[in-house]
Amino acid sequence: MSLRSALPYPISPVRIPSEPLRLGQAIIREEAQALEALAARLSSSFERAVELISHCRGCVIITGMGKAVWGMIEADLKEAGVTDMTEQYGPRLVEQERCSYLRPMVVHCESPENEIAKKEYMFPFTTVVQCPEDQMLAKIGPTLVCTGITNNEKLIHGLSDATYIDRLNIGPIPTSKLNWLQPHEGNIVDFLYRGRAFQMA
Repeated sequence: MSLRSALPYPISPVRIPSEPLRLGQAIIREEAQALEALAARLSSSFERAVELISHCRGCVIITGMGKAVWGMIEADLKEAGVTDMTEQYGPRLVEQERCSYLRPMVVHCESPENEIAKKEYMFPFTTVVQCPEDQMLAKIGPTLVCTGITNNEKLIHGLSDATYIDRLNIGPIPTSKLNWLQPHEGNIVDFLYRGRAFQMA
């Protein structure tokens, strides 16, 4: 049974203009050719690499990662209003015979619109961003952890109402200080209770 005969209502054929249709067909052909070329290049060495990674019990080392990440950071540091405060303490990228790594960085941004202010990296990296207080909540957007060090009650209430902040600290609370009864930090309630749905008419 065809899809057309199985449906309880008639289907009108969709007419696609000839030029978009030709373009779509050409793109699909190019993608198919690229995939065939990629498949032809895969050898036993690729299979062996996948096997090693899948059975790896420790860290997976990707050669060139440190240099590649530094290249992205270096490009953002060229933007006006961005200053690498750790530059005077030596190069951030350290390359050795078998590895490379990035030393801790503190970057100052004159505006939350600076590109590097919107990025995070998997090494000790932080940005200090100048932002008017009345614009801060709108500018930070979805935030995993936010620590508000302020006596401004209006700002504290605004932070408390910001549902896009997953974990909120008010006052000088270390980020590493966890409360295991809090959501998002290994909630013990998940182990003690079972969630259920309930409605009554």
